[in-house]
Amino acid sequence: MNAVTFFENFSLLSESPNGIQKLREMILQMAVQGKLVPQDPNDEPAEVLLGKIKNEKEKLVKEGKIRKSKKLPQIEEDEIPFKIPDSWIWTRLNEIYDVRDGTHDSPKYQKEGVPLVTSKNISSGKLDLSNVKFISEEDHLKISQRSKVDKHDILFAMIGSIGNPLIVDVNTEFSIKNVALFKYYSCEYSSPWYLYYFLTYAANTMRSKAAGGVQSFVSLGFLRKYLIPLPPLEEQKRIVAKVDQLMELCDHLESLQQKKQESHIHLNNAALNKMLDASSPEEFEENWRLVCENFGLLYDNLENVEKLKQSILQLAVMGKLVEQDASDEPAEVMLEKIKTEKEQLQSIVNIRNSKSLQPVEANEYPFEIPEGWLFSRIGNLFLISSGTTPSRTKHHYYEDGTENWVKTTDLNNSLVLSCEEKITLQAVDDCNLKYYPKGTVCVAMYGGAGTIGKSGILGIKSTINQSVCAIVPSSFVDSSFLHYYLKSIRSDWMKFAAGLRKAPNINAKIVRNMIFPLPPLEEQKRIVAKVDQLMELCDRLEAGIRQAQEDGEKLMEVMVHELLTQT
Repeated sequence: MNAVTFFENFSLLSESPNGIQKLREMILQMAVQGKLVPQDPNDEPAEVLLGKIKNEKEKLVKEGKIRKSKKLPQIEEDEIPFKIPDSWIWTRLNEIYDVRDGTHDSPKYQKEGVPLVTSKNISSGKLDLSNVKFISEEDHLKISQRSKVDKHDILFAMIGSIGNPLIVDVNTEFSIKNVALFKYYSCEYSSPWYLYYFLTYAANTMRSKAAGGVQSFVSLGFLRKYLIPLPPLEEQKRIVAKVDQLMELCDHLESLQQKKQESHIHLNNAALNKMLDASSPEEFEENWRLVCENFGLLYDNLENVEKLKQSILQLAVMGKLVEQDASDEPAEVMLEKIKTEKEQLQSIVNIRNSKSLQPVEANEYPFEIPEGWLFSRIGNLFLISSGTTPSRTKHHYYEDGTENWVKTTDLNNSLVLSCEEKITLQAVDDCNLKYYPKGTVCVAMYGGAGTIGKSGILGIKSTINQSVCAIVPSSFVDSSFLHYYLKSIRSDWMKFAAGLRKAPNINAKIVRNMIFPLPPLEEQKRIVAKVDQLMELCDRLEAGIRQAQEDGEKLMEVMVHELLTQT
Protein backbone atom coordinates (compact mmCIF):
# COMPACT_ATOMS: atom_id res chain seq x y z
CA MET A 1 0.00 0.00 0.00
CA ASN A 2 1.45 3.37 -1.02
CA ALA A 3 0.59 6.81 0.36
CA VAL A 4 -2.05 7.34 -2.35
CA THR A 5 -3.86 4.13 -1.34
CA PHE A 6 -3.54 5.17 2.30
CA PHE A 7 -5.31 8.47 1.64
CA GLU A 8 -7.98 6.77 -0.46
CA ASN A 9 -8.75 4.35 2.40
CA PHE A 10 -8.41 6.89 5.19
CA SER A 11 -12.07 6.76 6.26
CA LEU A 12 -12.15 2.96 6.05
CA LEU A 13 -9.06 2.62 8.23
CA SER A 14 -10.61 4.94 10.80
CA GLU A 15 -13.40 2.39 11.38
CA SER A 16 -11.03 -0.27 12.74
CA PRO A 17 -10.71 -0.65 16.54
CA ASN A 18 -8.90 2.42 17.91
CA GLY A 19 -8.55 3.29 14.24
CA ILE A 20 -8.43 7.06 14.61
CA GLN A 21 -5.78 6.93 17.32
CA LYS A 22 -3.72 4.59 15.16
CA LEU A 23 -4.23 6.86 12.15
CA ARG A 24 -2.89 9.80 14.14
CA GLU A 25 0.16 7.77 15.08
CA MET A 26 0.61 6.59 11.49
CA ILE A 27 0.34 10.14 10.14
CA LEU A 28 3.14 11.30 12.43
CA GLN A 29 5.28 8.28 11.63
CA MET A 30 4.86 8.81 7.90
CA ALA A 31 5.63 12.50 8.37
CA VAL A 32 8.97 11.96 10.11
CA GLN A 33 9.94 9.18 7.67
CA GLY A 34 9.39 11.37 4.63
CA LYS A 35 6.44 9.35 3.33
CA LEU A 36 3.62 11.84 3.83
CA VAL A 37 4.40 14.38 1.12
CA PRO A 38 6.50 14.05 -2.05
CA GLN A 39 10.06 15.35 -2.12
CA ASP A 40 10.85 18.28 -4.39
CA PRO A 41 14.30 18.25 -6.06
CA ASN A 42 14.20 22.05 -6.10
CA ASP A 43 14.21 22.21 -2.26
CA GLU A 44 17.45 23.26 -0.65
CA PRO A 45 18.87 20.03 0.89
CA ALA A 46 18.71 19.60 4.66
CA GLU A 47 22.50 19.39 4.83
CA VAL A 48 22.70 23.01 3.63
CA LEU A 49 19.98 24.01 6.11
CA LEU A 50 21.90 22.35 8.95
CA GLY A 51 25.01 24.33 8.00
CA LYS A 52 23.06 27.59 8.16
CA ILE A 53 21.64 26.72 11.57
CA LYS A 54 25.14 25.88 12.87
CA ASN A 55 26.38 29.27 11.64
CA GLU A 56 23.54 31.00 13.51
CA LYS A 57 24.37 28.98 16.62
CA GLU A 58 28.05 29.98 16.46
CA LYS A 59 27.07 33.64 16.00
CA LEU A 60 24.90 33.51 19.18
CA VAL A 61 27.81 31.96 21.10
CA LYS A 62 30.21 34.72 19.93
CA GLU A 63 27.69 37.38 20.90
CA GLY A 64 27.45 35.82 24.39
CA LYS A 65 23.73 35.18 24.01
CA ILE A 66 24.08 31.43 24.58
CA ARG A 67 26.77 29.25 26.07
CA LYS A 68 28.90 27.01 23.92
CA SER A 69 27.46 23.51 24.28
CA LYS A 70 29.48 20.33 24.67
CA LYS A 71 30.36 18.53 21.49
CA LEU A 72 27.76 15.89 20.73
CA PRO A 73 28.83 12.35 19.73
CA GLN A 74 28.96 11.45 16.07
CA ILE A 75 25.90 9.59 14.82
CA GLU A 76 26.63 5.88 14.42
CA GLU A 77 24.95 3.66 11.84
CA ASP A 78 23.31 1.44 14.47
CA GLU A 79 21.59 4.48 16.05
CA ILE A 80 19.56 5.28 12.93
CA PRO A 81 16.03 3.88 13.43
CA PHE A 82 14.76 4.10 9.84
CA LYS A 83 15.66 5.19 6.33
CA ILE A 84 14.94 8.78 5.25
CA PRO A 85 14.90 10.48 1.82
CA ASP A 86 18.21 11.46 0.25
CA SER A 87 17.51 15.18 0.71
CA TRP A 88 17.09 14.74 4.49
CA ILE A 89 19.76 14.37 7.16
CA TRP A 90 19.98 12.83 10.59
CA THR A 91 21.14 15.15 13.36
CA ARG A 92 20.76 15.60 17.11
CA LEU A 93 18.18 17.90 18.67
CA ASN A 94 20.72 20.25 20.23
CA GLU A 95 22.39 20.80 16.85
CA ILE A 96 19.29 22.53 15.48
CA TYR A 97 17.51 23.73 18.64
CA ASP A 98 18.72 25.28 21.87
CA VAL A 99 17.54 22.58 24.31
CA ARG A 100 17.35 23.66 27.94
CA ASP A 101 15.42 22.72 31.04
CA GLY A 102 13.84 24.51 33.97
CA THR A 103 14.91 24.51 37.58
CA HIS A 104 15.26 21.24 39.49
CA ASP A 105 15.02 22.98 42.85
CA SER A 106 11.84 23.85 44.74
CA PRO A 107 11.67 27.63 45.13
CA LYS A 108 9.77 29.09 48.05
CA TYR A 109 6.12 29.38 47.07
CA GLN A 110 3.97 32.38 47.83
CA LYS A 111 0.35 33.46 47.42
CA GLU A 112 1.09 35.78 44.49
CA GLY A 113 3.94 36.31 42.09
CA VAL A 114 5.26 34.65 38.94
CA PRO A 115 3.68 31.32 37.86
CA LEU A 116 5.91 28.23 38.10
CA VAL A 117 4.91 25.78 35.37
CA THR A 118 5.47 22.04 35.91
CA SER A 119 4.55 18.98 33.85
CA LYS A 120 1.02 18.94 35.31
CA ASN A 121 0.38 22.37 33.77
CA ILE A 122 1.06 21.01 30.26
CA SER A 123 -0.44 17.51 30.67
CA SER A 124 -3.40 18.33 28.43
CA GLY A 125 -1.17 19.52 25.59
CA LYS A 126 -2.17 23.10 26.38
CA LEU A 127 -0.62 25.57 28.79
CA ASP A 128 -2.82 25.73 31.91
CA LEU A 129 -2.03 28.60 34.25
CA SER A 130 -5.23 28.22 36.27
CA ASN A 131 -3.71 25.91 38.87
CA VAL A 132 -0.11 26.95 39.38
CA LYS A 133 2.10 27.79 42.32
CA PHE A 134 3.71 31.21 42.46
CA ILE A 135 7.30 32.21 43.13
CA SER A 136 9.00 35.54 43.78
CA GLU A 137 10.25 37.83 41.04
CA GLU A 138 13.76 37.24 42.35
CA ASP A 139 13.52 33.45 41.97
CA HIS A 140 11.91 33.91 38.55
CA LEU A 141 14.85 36.01 37.36
CA LYS A 142 17.29 33.34 38.60
CA ILE A 143 15.46 30.57 36.73
CA SER A 144 15.15 32.77 33.63
CA GLN A 145 18.92 33.05 33.42
CA ARG A 146 18.91 29.34 32.78
CA SER A 147 15.65 28.93 30.87
CA LYS A 148 13.80 32.08 29.87
CA VAL A 149 10.57 31.17 28.10
CA ASP A 150 9.47 33.23 25.09
CA LYS A 151 6.40 33.06 22.93
CA HIS A 152 6.65 30.32 20.23
CA ASP A 153 9.16 28.29 22.30
CA ILE A 154 8.26 24.64 22.82
CA LEU A 155 7.78 23.00 26.24
CA PHE A 156 8.10 19.26 26.87
CA ALA A 157 7.45 17.36 30.13
CA MET A 158 10.60 15.60 31.32
CA ILE A 159 9.25 13.78 34.36
CA GLY A 160 6.21 11.63 35.11
CA SER A 161 3.98 11.92 32.07
CA ILE A 162 6.85 12.41 29.62
CA GLY A 163 5.91 14.33 26.48
CA ASN A 164 2.83 16.50 25.98
CA PRO A 165 4.72 19.08 23.89
CA LEU A 166 3.16 22.47 23.31
CA ILE A 167 4.07 25.69 21.57
CA VAL A 168 3.90 28.64 23.94
CA ASP A 169 1.18 30.96 22.62
CA VAL A 170 1.06 33.58 25.40
CA ASN A 171 3.21 36.54 26.35
CA THR A 172 2.73 35.92 30.07
CA GLU A 173 5.97 35.59 31.99
CA PHE A 174 6.45 32.31 33.87
CA SER A 175 9.21 29.97 35.02
CA ILE A 176 9.47 26.23 34.46
CA LYS A 177 10.43 23.29 36.66
CA ASN A 178 11.32 19.80 35.37
CA VAL A 179 10.15 20.86 31.91
CA ALA A 180 12.33 20.94 28.80
CA LEU A 181 12.51 24.12 26.74
CA PHE A 182 13.23 24.18 23.00
CA LYS A 183 14.37 27.55 21.65
CA TYR A 184 15.46 28.44 18.12
CA TYR A 185 18.96 29.38 17.02
CA SER A 186 17.19 31.06 14.11
CA CYS A 187 13.45 31.47 13.57
CA GLU A 188 14.18 31.94 9.87
CA TYR A 189 15.56 28.41 9.55
CA SER A 190 13.11 26.64 11.87
CA SER A 191 9.60 25.26 11.66
CA PRO A 192 8.17 25.12 15.21
CA TRP A 193 5.29 22.87 14.18
CA TYR A 194 7.58 20.32 12.56
CA LEU A 195 9.47 20.08 15.87
CA TYR A 196 6.16 19.88 17.73
CA TYR A 197 4.93 17.00 15.58
CA PHE A 198 8.29 15.23 15.84
CA LEU A 199 8.27 15.46 19.64
CA THR A 200 4.70 14.18 19.72
CA TYR A 201 5.78 11.21 17.61
CA ALA A 202 9.00 10.59 19.59
CA ALA A 203 7.39 10.82 23.06
CA ASN A 204 6.38 7.12 23.12
CA THR A 205 9.91 5.98 22.30
CA MET A 206 11.34 8.38 24.87
CA ARG A 207 9.02 6.97 27.55
CA SER A 208 10.23 3.45 26.80
CA LYS A 209 13.84 4.59 27.25
CA ALA A 210 13.19 6.76 30.32
CA ALA A 211 15.11 6.31 33.56
CA GLY A 212 13.70 6.26 37.07
CA GLY A 213 11.64 3.83 39.09
CA VAL A 214 8.43 5.13 40.67
CA GLN A 215 8.55 8.30 38.55
CA SER A 216 10.18 8.02 35.14
CA PHE A 217 12.14 10.89 33.62
CA VAL A 218 14.36 11.86 30.72
CA SER A 219 17.45 13.96 31.31
CA LEU A 220 18.54 17.12 29.53
CA GLY A 221 21.53 15.23 28.10
CA PHE A 222 19.20 12.55 26.74
CA LEU A 223 17.08 15.14 24.92
CA ARG A 224 20.06 17.03 23.54
CA LYS A 225 21.51 13.86 22.06
CA TYR A 226 18.21 12.53 20.73
CA LEU A 227 18.17 11.91 16.96
CA ILE A 228 15.83 13.86 14.70
CA PRO A 229 15.37 13.43 10.93
CA LEU A 230 15.75 16.90 9.41
CA PRO A 231 13.97 17.56 6.08
CA PRO A 232 14.57 20.59 3.83
CA LEU A 233 12.83 23.64 5.33
CA GLU A 234 10.28 23.90 2.50
CA GLU A 235 9.40 20.24 2.89
CA GLN A 236 8.97 20.76 6.65
CA LYS A 237 6.33 23.36 5.81
CA ARG A 238 4.56 21.00 3.40
CA ILE A 239 4.67 18.22 6.01
CA VAL A 240 3.13 20.48 8.66
CA ALA A 241 0.37 21.58 6.28
CA LYS A 242 -0.42 17.95 5.41
CA VAL A 243 -0.37 16.80 9.02
CA ASP A 244 -2.66 19.69 9.97
CA GLN A 245 -5.07 18.71 7.21
CA LEU A 246 -5.11 15.02 8.18
CA MET A 247 -5.41 15.69 11.91
CA GLU A 248 -8.38 17.94 11.18
CA LEU A 249 -9.89 15.09 9.15
CA CYS A 250 -9.27 12.74 12.09
CA ASP A 251 -11.08 15.18 14.38
CA HIS A 252 -14.00 15.27 11.95
CA LEU A 253 -14.17 11.46 11.65
CA GLU A 254 -13.90 11.13 15.42
CA SER A 255 -16.80 13.54 15.86
CA LEU A 256 -18.90 11.57 13.35
CA GLN A 257 -18.06 8.30 15.09
CA GLN A 258 -18.97 9.75 18.46
CA LYS A 259 -22.31 10.99 17.13
CA LYS A 260 -22.94 7.60 15.51
CA GLN A 261 -22.13 5.82 18.77
CA GLU A 262 -24.35 8.19 20.76
CA SER A 263 -27.16 7.55 18.26
CA HIS A 264 -26.73 3.77 18.62
CA ILE A 265 -26.72 4.06 22.41
CA HIS A 266 -29.87 6.20 22.29
CA LEU A 267 -31.61 3.73 19.98
CA ASN A 268 -30.52 0.79 22.11
CA ASN A 269 -31.71 2.45 25.32
CA ALA A 270 -35.06 3.26 23.72
CA ALA A 271 -35.47 -0.32 22.47
CA LEU A 272 -34.54 -1.79 25.85
CA ASN A 273 -36.87 0.58 27.69
CA LYS A 274 -39.72 -0.55 25.45
CA MET A 275 -39.05 -4.13 26.47
CA LEU A 276 -38.79 -3.20 30.15
CA ASP A 277 -42.08 -1.30 29.92
CA ALA A 278 -43.86 -4.16 28.16
CA SER A 279 -47.10 -5.01 29.96
CA SER A 280 -47.23 -8.62 28.77
CA PRO A 281 -45.00 -11.36 27.35
CA GLU A 282 -46.72 -10.81 23.98
CA GLU A 283 -45.74 -7.14 23.97
CA PHE A 284 -42.23 -8.12 25.07
CA GLU A 285 -41.97 -10.60 22.18
CA GLU A 286 -43.01 -7.90 19.71
CA ASN A 287 -40.42 -5.46 21.05
CA TRP A 288 -37.81 -8.22 21.16
CA ARG A 289 -38.53 -9.02 17.51
CA LEU A 290 -37.87 -5.37 16.59
CA VAL A 291 -34.57 -5.53 18.49
CA CYS A 292 -33.59 -8.72 16.68
CA GLU A 293 -34.34 -7.14 13.30
CA ASN A 294 -31.89 -4.33 14.14
CA PHE A 295 -29.16 -6.36 15.81
CA GLY A 296 -26.52 -5.25 13.32
CA LEU A 297 -27.30 -1.61 14.02
CA LEU A 298 -27.76 -1.79 17.79
CA TYR A 299 -25.15 -4.32 18.81
CA ASP A 300 -21.95 -3.49 17.02
CA ASN A 301 -20.17 -2.65 20.28
CA LEU A 302 -19.62 -4.46 23.57
CA GLU A 303 -21.15 -1.68 25.68
CA ASN A 304 -24.58 -2.12 24.10
CA VAL A 305 -24.42 -5.91 24.40
CA GLU A 306 -23.67 -5.55 28.11
CA LYS A 307 -26.73 -3.32 28.46
CA LEU A 308 -28.77 -5.94 26.63
CA LYS A 309 -27.61 -8.60 29.10
CA GLN A 310 -28.59 -6.44 32.05
CA SER A 311 -31.99 -5.74 30.50
CA ILE A 312 -32.59 -9.45 29.97
CA LEU A 313 -31.92 -10.06 33.66
CA GLN A 314 -34.20 -7.19 34.63
CA LEU A 315 -37.00 -8.48 32.41
CA ALA A 316 -36.54 -11.97 33.81
CA VAL A 317 -36.93 -10.98 37.46
CA MET A 318 -39.91 -8.74 36.64
CA GLY A 319 -41.81 -11.64 35.08
CA LYS A 320 -41.81 -10.23 31.56
CA LEU A 321 -39.60 -12.79 29.86
CA VAL A 322 -41.91 -15.83 29.77
CA GLU A 323 -45.64 -16.38 29.94
CA GLN A 324 -47.31 -17.15 33.25
CA ASP A 325 -49.13 -20.48 33.61
CA ALA A 326 -52.25 -20.50 35.77
CA SER A 327 -51.63 -24.15 36.65
CA ASP A 328 -48.32 -23.34 38.37
CA GLU A 329 -48.35 -23.58 42.15
CA PRO A 330 -48.43 -19.94 43.39
CA ALA A 331 -45.48 -18.57 45.33
CA GLU A 332 -47.70 -17.96 48.35
CA VAL A 333 -48.41 -21.67 48.64
CA MET A 334 -44.66 -22.40 48.55
CA LEU A 335 -43.94 -20.17 51.57
CA GLU A 336 -44.99 -22.67 54.21
CA LYS A 337 -42.98 -25.40 52.46
CA ILE A 338 -39.94 -23.10 52.35
CA LYS A 339 -40.30 -22.41 56.08
CA THR A 340 -40.46 -26.12 56.89
CA GLU A 341 -37.46 -26.89 54.68
CA LYS A 342 -35.40 -24.13 56.31
CA GLU A 343 -35.94 -25.67 59.73
CA GLN A 344 -34.87 -29.08 58.44
CA LEU A 345 -31.77 -27.65 56.70
CA GLN A 346 -30.48 -26.04 59.92
CA SER A 347 -29.11 -29.28 61.32
CA ILE A 348 -27.76 -30.44 57.96
CA VAL A 349 -25.66 -27.35 57.18
CA ASN A 350 -25.23 -26.30 60.85
CA ILE A 351 -26.59 -22.77 60.33
CA ARG A 352 -28.85 -21.16 62.89
CA ASN A 353 -32.14 -19.94 61.43
CA SER A 354 -32.55 -16.19 61.87
CA LYS A 355 -35.68 -14.59 63.27
CA SER A 356 -38.45 -13.87 60.79
CA LEU A 357 -37.98 -10.52 59.14
CA GLN A 358 -40.64 -7.90 58.56
CA PRO A 359 -42.83 -8.59 55.51
CA VAL A 360 -42.25 -6.41 52.44
CA GLU A 361 -44.66 -3.47 52.43
CA ALA A 362 -46.28 -2.33 49.18
CA ASN A 363 -44.36 0.96 49.24
CA GLU A 364 -41.11 -1.03 49.17
CA TYR A 365 -41.92 -2.91 45.96
CA PRO A 366 -39.17 -2.13 43.44
CA PHE A 367 -41.43 -2.97 40.48
CA GLU A 368 -44.71 -4.65 39.60
CA ILE A 369 -44.80 -8.45 39.50
CA PRO A 370 -47.27 -10.88 37.91
CA GLU A 371 -50.11 -12.57 39.73
CA GLY A 372 -48.86 -15.72 41.42
CA TRP A 373 -45.60 -14.07 42.46
CA LEU A 374 -44.78 -12.38 45.77
CA PHE A 375 -42.08 -10.21 47.32
CA SER A 376 -40.25 -11.55 50.33
CA ARG A 377 -36.91 -10.96 52.00
CA ILE A 378 -33.96 -13.19 51.17
CA GLY A 379 -33.54 -14.00 54.88
CA ASN A 380 -37.12 -15.31 55.11
CA LEU A 381 -36.55 -17.71 52.23
CA PHE A 382 -33.00 -18.95 52.70
CA LEU A 383 -30.46 -19.87 55.37
CA ILE A 384 -27.65 -17.33 55.19
CA SER A 385 -24.18 -17.29 56.70
CA SER A 386 -20.74 -15.80 56.17
CA GLY A 387 -17.45 -17.65 56.46
CA THR A 388 -14.18 -17.44 58.36
CA THR A 389 -10.57 -16.70 57.54
CA PRO A 390 -8.18 -18.90 59.56
CA SER A 391 -5.19 -17.07 61.07
CA ARG A 392 -2.54 -16.38 58.45
CA THR A 393 0.16 -16.71 61.11
CA LYS A 394 -0.65 -20.41 61.43
CA HIS A 395 0.96 -21.68 58.24
CA HIS A 396 -0.25 -25.24 58.84
CA TYR A 397 -3.77 -23.98 58.11
CA TYR A 398 -2.76 -23.30 54.50
CA GLU A 399 0.24 -25.43 53.58
CA ASP A 400 -0.79 -28.47 51.50
CA GLY A 401 -4.46 -27.50 51.90
CA THR A 402 -7.02 -29.96 50.58
CA GLU A 403 -10.33 -28.24 51.40
CA ASN A 404 -12.02 -25.80 49.04
CA TRP A 405 -12.16 -22.28 50.48
CA VAL A 406 -13.97 -19.71 48.32
CA LYS A 407 -12.93 -16.05 48.50
CA THR A 408 -14.23 -13.00 46.67
CA THR A 409 -11.55 -13.48 44.01
CA ASP A 410 -13.15 -16.83 43.14
CA LEU A 411 -16.55 -15.28 42.47
CA ASN A 412 -16.81 -14.83 38.70
CA ASN A 413 -20.55 -14.11 38.34
CA SER A 414 -21.01 -17.65 37.04
CA LEU A 415 -20.37 -21.23 38.20
CA VAL A 416 -17.52 -21.60 40.72
CA LEU A 417 -15.64 -24.81 39.96
CA SER A 418 -12.27 -24.14 41.59
CA CYS A 419 -10.60 -22.11 44.33
CA GLU A 420 -7.54 -19.91 44.18
CA GLU A 421 -6.52 -21.18 47.61
CA LYS A 422 -7.28 -24.22 49.77
CA ILE A 423 -7.07 -24.80 53.51
CA THR A 424 -6.33 -27.82 55.66
CA LEU A 425 -8.78 -30.05 57.51
CA GLN A 426 -7.26 -28.79 60.76
CA ALA A 427 -8.17 -25.21 59.78
CA VAL A 428 -11.75 -26.33 59.11
CA ASP A 429 -11.97 -28.07 62.51
CA ASP A 430 -10.18 -25.43 64.60
CA CYS A 431 -12.09 -22.50 63.08
CA ASN A 432 -15.48 -24.26 62.85
CA LEU A 433 -15.79 -23.60 59.13
CA LYS A 434 -18.93 -24.87 57.44
CA TYR A 435 -19.14 -26.78 54.19
CA TYR A 436 -21.69 -25.38 51.75
CA PRO A 437 -23.31 -27.67 49.15
CA LYS A 438 -23.35 -27.32 45.39
CA GLY A 439 -25.96 -24.81 44.32
CA THR A 440 -25.13 -22.39 47.16
CA VAL A 441 -25.15 -18.82 45.84
CA CYS A 442 -22.30 -16.68 47.17
CA VAL A 443 -22.06 -12.89 47.30
CA ALA A 444 -18.96 -10.74 47.89
CA MET A 445 -19.44 -8.42 50.87
CA TYR A 446 -16.04 -6.67 51.02
CA GLY A 447 -13.72 -4.99 48.54
CA GLY A 448 -15.29 -1.70 47.47
CA ALA A 449 -17.39 -0.91 44.43
CA GLY A 450 -15.35 -3.15 42.12
CA THR A 451 -15.98 -6.28 44.20
CA ILE A 452 -19.08 -5.85 46.37
CA GLY A 453 -21.98 -7.76 44.86
CA LYS A 454 -19.86 -10.10 42.74
CA SER A 455 -21.48 -13.49 42.93
CA GLY A 456 -21.28 -17.10 41.89
CA ILE A 457 -23.01 -20.46 42.23
CA LEU A 458 -20.96 -23.17 43.91
CA GLY A 459 -20.36 -26.04 41.52
CA ILE A 460 -18.31 -27.70 44.26
CA LYS A 461 -18.74 -28.38 47.97
CA SER A 462 -16.74 -25.67 49.70
CA THR A 463 -16.04 -23.55 52.75
CA ILE A 464 -15.94 -19.74 52.41
CA ASN A 465 -14.00 -16.89 53.96
CA GLN A 466 -15.37 -14.00 56.03
CA SER A 467 -15.79 -11.64 53.05
CA VAL A 468 -18.28 -13.99 51.36
CA CYS A 469 -21.95 -14.46 52.20
CA ALA A 470 -23.48 -17.86 51.39
CA ILE A 471 -27.17 -18.31 50.51
CA VAL A 472 -27.95 -22.01 50.99
CA PRO A 473 -30.04 -23.50 48.14
CA SER A 474 -33.72 -24.28 48.57
CA SER A 475 -35.78 -26.94 46.82
CA PHE A 476 -38.34 -24.26 46.02
CA VAL A 477 -36.03 -21.65 44.50
CA ASP A 478 -33.94 -22.39 41.45
CA SER A 479 -30.35 -21.40 42.34
CA SER A 480 -29.84 -20.00 38.85
CA PHE A 481 -32.91 -17.79 39.19
CA LEU A 482 -31.64 -16.50 42.55
CA HIS A 483 -28.24 -15.88 41.02
CA TYR A 484 -29.70 -14.05 38.03
CA TYR A 485 -31.62 -11.83 40.43
CA LEU A 486 -28.49 -11.02 42.43
CA LYS A 487 -26.68 -10.16 39.21
CA SER A 488 -29.54 -7.88 38.17
CA ILE A 489 -29.30 -5.87 41.42
CA ARG A 490 -25.52 -5.79 41.77
CA SER A 491 -25.37 -1.99 41.42
CA ASP A 492 -27.86 -1.67 44.30
CA TRP A 493 -25.55 -3.23 46.90
CA MET A 494 -23.40 -0.09 47.11
CA LYS A 495 -26.44 1.89 48.27
CA PHE A 496 -26.38 -0.16 51.46
CA ALA A 497 -22.61 -0.32 51.89
CA ALA A 498 -21.22 1.38 54.97
CA GLY A 499 -17.72 2.91 54.96
CA LEU A 500 -15.60 0.78 57.26
CA ARG A 501 -11.88 1.54 57.44
CA LYS A 502 -10.41 1.23 53.95
CA ALA A 503 -13.49 0.48 51.84
CA PRO A 504 -17.28 0.29 52.05
CA ASN A 505 -18.71 -3.14 52.88
CA ILE A 506 -22.03 -4.93 53.15
CA ASN A 507 -22.85 -7.62 55.68
CA ALA A 508 -25.07 -10.67 56.10
CA LYS A 509 -27.80 -8.54 57.71
CA ILE A 510 -28.05 -6.40 54.56
CA VAL A 511 -28.22 -9.55 52.41
CA ARG A 512 -30.97 -11.03 54.61
CA ASN A 513 -33.09 -7.88 54.31
CA MET A 514 -32.76 -7.59 50.54
CA ILE A 515 -36.12 -7.84 48.77
CA PHE A 516 -36.56 -10.85 46.47
CA PRO A 517 -39.30 -11.47 43.84
CA LEU A 518 -40.46 -15.08 44.20
CA PRO A 519 -42.20 -16.68 41.18
CA PRO A 520 -43.77 -20.13 41.11
CA LEU A 521 -41.06 -22.80 40.91
CA GLU A 522 -42.08 -24.03 37.45
CA GLU A 523 -41.98 -20.48 36.12
CA GLN A 524 -38.53 -20.01 37.64
CA LYS A 525 -37.35 -22.95 35.55
CA ARG A 526 -38.88 -21.50 32.39
CA ILE A 527 -37.28 -18.12 33.12
CA VAL A 528 -33.85 -19.69 33.66
CA ALA A 529 -34.12 -21.63 30.40
CA LYS A 530 -35.06 -18.43 28.52
CA VAL A 531 -32.31 -16.38 30.12
CA ASP A 532 -29.75 -19.08 29.33
CA GLN A 533 -30.90 -19.06 25.70
CA LEU A 534 -30.68 -15.26 25.41
CA MET A 535 -27.34 -15.06 27.23
CA GLU A 536 -25.94 -17.60 24.79
CA LEU A 537 -27.05 -15.28 21.99
CA CYS A 538 -25.35 -12.34 23.73
CA ASP A 539 -22.17 -14.38 24.14
CA ARG A 540 -22.19 -15.09 20.40
CA LEU A 541 -22.69 -11.38 19.73
CA GLU A 542 -19.75 -10.50 21.97
CA ALA A 543 -17.57 -13.15 20.36
CA GLY A 544 -18.46 -11.81 16.91
CA ILE A 545 -17.65 -8.24 17.92
CA ARG A 546 -14.32 -9.25 19.46
CA GLN A 547 -13.44 -11.30 16.38
CA ALA A 548 -14.28 -8.36 14.12
CA GLN A 549 -12.14 -6.09 16.29
CA GLU A 550 -9.27 -8.56 16.20
CA ASP A 551 -9.55 -8.92 12.41
CA GLY A 552 -9.69 -5.13 12.05
CA GLU A 553 -6.60 -4.69 14.20
CA LYS A 554 -4.69 -7.31 12.20
CA LEU A 555 -5.70 -5.66 8.92
CA MET A 556 -4.61 -2.29 10.25
CA GLU A 557 -1.26 -3.73 11.37
CA VAL A 558 -0.65 -5.27 7.95
CA MET A 559 -1.47 -1.99 6.20
CA VAL A 560 0.71 0.02 8.57
CA HIS A 561 3.62 -2.38 8.17
CA GLU A 562 3.30 -2.40 4.38
CA LEU A 563 3.09 1.38 4.21
CA LEU A 564 5.94 2.14 6.60
CA THR A 565 8.39 -0.48 5.35
CA GLN A 566 8.05 0.21 1.61
CA THR A 567 11.13 1.71 0.04
